[in-house]
Amino acid sequence: MKVGLIGLGKMGLAIARRLRGQGLDHLVVWDHDAEKLKQCEGMNFKLAQNASEVSKTCDIVLSIINDDAGVKELYSSNEGLLANDVEGKLFIEMSTIQPQTARNLSLTVQSQGAHLIGAPLMGTIVSVNNGTVFIPVGASEDDLEKGRPILSLLSNHIKLMGPIGTGHAAKLVSNLTMAAYIQSIAEGLALSDSEGIDFEDMLEVLSLSPTSNPWLKNRSQFLRGLASDMTLDIRNMRKDVLNALNAGVSNGIPMDLTSSLALNLSSAIASGKGHEDIAYFPKFFREQMVQSPLK
Repeated sequence: MKVGLIGLGKMGLAIARRLRGQGLDHLVVWDHDAEKLKQCEGMNFKLAQNASEVSKTCDIVLSIINDDAGVKELYSSNEGLLANDVEGKLFIEMSTIQPQTARNLSLTVQSQGAHLIGAPLMGTIVSVNNGTVFIPVGASEDDLEKGRPILSLLSNHIKLMGPIGTGHAAKLVSNLTMAAYIQSIAEGLALSDSEGIDFEDMLEVLSLSPTSNPWLKNRSQFLRGLASDMTLDIRNMRKDVLNALNAGVSNGIPMDLTSSLALNLSSAIASGKGHEDIAYFPKFFREQMVQSPLK
């Protein structure tokens, strides 16, 4: 089986390494960024010249890039995935995009005799490395079974959520609730500052509260201002929140909290902090939005 992978950012590169580590011998990779392709030299991947070459030479193509516009371009451009005869091929779209984008893309792919699975990843680079990333899938049962041998190399936790689009909807809901939790942490820590509560004491209380969760445990060092690995930056979290807002409004759902989250994250980006990990946001909120000197 010949497999291709498009998108060699941190997560994409982790996927590529995981697939090779699980015994996948033939892996063709490509990224529009020449520097990222150069980083893959000597890693025993076959480097393609463009997306069209990947779909032409592979039976299954995975892609994980940044946003809806990029995904649409990836499939529709003159050197894109659908520039060749792709009948019978399977595309696995792992980018975090709007559910409707996935549904529209599926129709286009099907019109050319191919198949599409929506399979965004929920987890970190560490969870990709050790095969514990969760994959909510939107697809037909038949298409999922075709893609399961490859997806199973990445994770043993694959769940069919429903038809195409539902996997991406599940990912957006998850990221939306995480953003809301982080906003509550930001406001809560600002309130505790204003009441003179010691920061470490407040973190201990939060860690013991009924709402404590793995995110707080894993990112507590970052909240303390100590060095830690990047997981999801503020810019991409804002993108996911906006995608959730768009999907909710399209479905007639009031999204007042989501609108507020988008505005607050936009403030951080406008202040030049978009590249920071999302766990930096509580510090930004207290220092810049509340002007609360950190104790």
